Amino acid sequence: MQLDIPLDLIFKRLGGSNIHVHHLKRYYQGGTAVAAIAILLILSMLNIFQGSGRNTATGEGSMAPDLTAYKEPVFELRPPTPEAGLPMDVSRTCKETKVIYNKVEKCGSRTFLYIVQKLALRNKFNHGSSRLWAHKYTGAEAQKAFLTEVNSLELPLLYDRSIHYVHFPRYGAQRPSWISLIRDPLQRFMSQFYYKRYGDKRTRPDTFTNITDSIAKQTFDKCVLNNHKECNKKNAMQVIPYFCGQGAGCRIPNRWALETAQRNVIDNFDVVGILEDLNSTLFVLENVLPQFFKGSRDAHLSLIYAGVIQDYSSQTDDTPSTEAMEEMKKRLALEYEFYDFVKQRLMFMKKQFSALESMPSQASIADVHDNKTEVADELGVDAEMNQDIEGQNQATDEETTENVLVIDNTDS
Repeated sequence: MQLDIPLDLIFKRLGGSNIHVHHLKRYYQGGTAVAAIAILLILSMLNIFQGSGRNTATGEGSMAPDLTAYKEPVFELRPPTPEAGLPMDVSRTCKETKVIYNKVEKCGSRTFLYIVQKLALRNKFNHGSSRLWAHKYTGAEAQKAFLTEVNSLELPLLYDRSIHYVHFPRYGAQRPSWISLIRDPLQRFMSQFYYKRYGDKRTRPDTFTNITDSIAKQTFDKCVLNNHKECNKKNAMQVIPYFCGQGAGCRIPNRWALETAQRNVIDNFDVVGILEDLNSTLFVLENVLPQFFKGSRDAHLSLIYAGVIQDYSSQTDDTPSTEAMEEMKKRLALEYEFYDFVKQRLMFMKKQFSALESMPSQASIADVHDNKTEVADELGVDAEMNQDIEGQNQATDEETTENVLVIDNTDS
């Protein structure tokens, strides 16, 4: 039975509470009889507990509820906004001595780690890297072990690992500075799809993947248009869990997971960048965490023109159809909403710091191109660093080695 409940009248008659009636209307108006009864019960209970008969502080009776001591519930009904918490106060971040780089698969981590390793020498900080590539979702004991490992390393420290966000204060530890890097959801998904099957110029797929021949020969179009498990909607949400956290609900496509991830970006990640605009990402990092990332844009340019990171584009002869890509985009709707949120937030941060430092011009990039050998030599780009990064990323898990080609802030 459908009912049209006059919620404004009920709200006032029950003495009022600080829960906004328009939110109740949003979810329940015109609902079933059961929903209407539930609303009445909840509002009645709120009216009872908020002092309709007695003031607990003075022991005196009161005809109206005491709303002065009422606090909003910890949950939020309004979705987070990209500009929340901005402009950023860098007085805290500039003193940070512990940074965790959360590596999201197929989002440029090899490029980023090249930069980090060069900066570790220049800016004199320690770089630690986890050997646990596949354990992204873990139990409480494994989370504590992760926390213990990070806290046992010498400071200043930048530590990288692929893991769904772990809230250190939950275990009585201070929250370190978290950073991460993401990319266009469809491009990331396709990069992962092809990398599993074809690898890149430096890595053969048979060194890290155990997919069957029938799946390995499957085209992107067939995977998407036949709604294969690898390409269905349930498997499409792969980036959001890195920011949502360790809860089971973080791994199921839903708006709660999206908004929890967005709030964690606001509250617990100091910088989340985008691969398509790595120059802006590094610009923001240089301002938020200068003790770690001073000189990062120069290091990035030197790596490009020294040819260190040119070989990580996926190898494939398969050309996906527009129909398949558009269908996959629909399945990635939550991922795109998160990506757009992060991109907008990064642009707000870039604007905040642009008054303090100008971005490098196209002319300066051209100058580096004309003098690429000299710049590479000056920054010490060498084969030994290349081998170190390669050694970190060679493992028996399909998600270990990132497949990225970053030239002029784009990725293929």
